[in-house]
Amino acid sequence: MDGHFREMREYIFETNDELIRFRQVVVNVVLATDIFDPDLNDLRKKRWDRAFSECGPSSETNNARATVVMEHIMQASDVCHTMQHWHVYKRFNQKLFEELMVAYRQGRCAANPTDFWYEGELKFFDNYVSYHFQRTHAHAHTHAHKCDGTTQFICFYNIHSRFSPLAFCRSFLWRTSSRNAIFLVSPVTSV
Repeated sequence: MDGHFREMREYIFETNDELIRFRQVVVNVVLATDIFDPDLNDLRKKRWDRAFSECGPSSETNNARATVVMEHIMQASDVCHTMQHWHVYKRFNQKLFEELMVAYRQGRCAANPTDFWYEGELKFFDNYVSYHFQRTHAHAHTHAHKCDGTTQFICFYNIHSRFSPLAFCRSFLWRTSSRNAIFLVSPVTSV
């Protein structure tokens, strides 16, 4: 690690083990945003299942849970535009579409986004956003009962009950809007 921040690290971390653990969590949380790598997704799912397969409060279990919960939070923040007002969601999509179109025209994107955008969003809702909330809800329900009714998983109930209906509504609006609605808002300028 860069020596410029040695003194700051000494204030934050009492031991080298704490520093290593922090670095590990940061790396995992950043990698959690890569939702298109099937191997990483499988690894995350296995870590999630392993972390919550026991109810015991061991240090190792708590560290594993903290890591997978942080990954989950990062993934939720990565898709938060799907849970906001329809106009915010459309604007976010328009900007991302324009970014991909510019990349396509510059030869940095293999496919023209107009060929896959509408269906891609539907797959995103069905295979990622929906799965994310289903996992959260199922996990909260299973573990709240499995662990003698403890309330340590109540945050997952709250996440699901608050945000899942919003994401479902955006998915419905996307499905019922014109295939070309995203492209009609403003033309993509050429580069």
